[in-house]
Amino acid sequence: MSLIRSLFDYCFIILQSGTQNIRAEIQKMQNRVLRIIQIDLIDDRANKLFSKFITTRQSHEIIAQEIQDFLLQNSSRNNLKEMTKLTAGQEAQVATMIAEAIKKVKLEEKTKMDEVLEKLKTLGEENDALRVEFDQLKEKMTKLDG
Repeated sequence: MSLIRSLFDYCFIILQSGTQNIRAEIQKMQNRVLRIIQIDLIDDRANKLFSKFITTRQSHEIIAQEIQDFLLQNSSRNNLKEMTKLTAGQEAQVATMIAEAIKKVKLEEKTKMDEVLEKLKTLGEENDALRVEFDQLKEKMTKLDG
């Protein structure tokens, strides 16, 4: 919508205060136009624009040097990206290693949970034993008082 609407807004002031019906018609028109003109991807357009800039500014020394430096730096970055790409086999190995690491962490967490549960059971049993002992002492005290 912004592609055509911006042109229409620039050309026809009336569309700036247009109703929803007018804007809907503009949207329909833009959809039809976009199907026909098929705009390139933004990377392709940026590369074309950059190439055009390079060809028009080659004679300027500072800009030419900056462009050359940028291209050298950018190509080394792209080479790094290419060098670090994984093959399908390597991706499978990494996926397997990640899955094993997750299993190991889950097992460690389960072990810790089991240990905590055992401690809680032990504390519960000790608590029950203390409660029984307390009740027995309480009975003895009531017998002694009575």
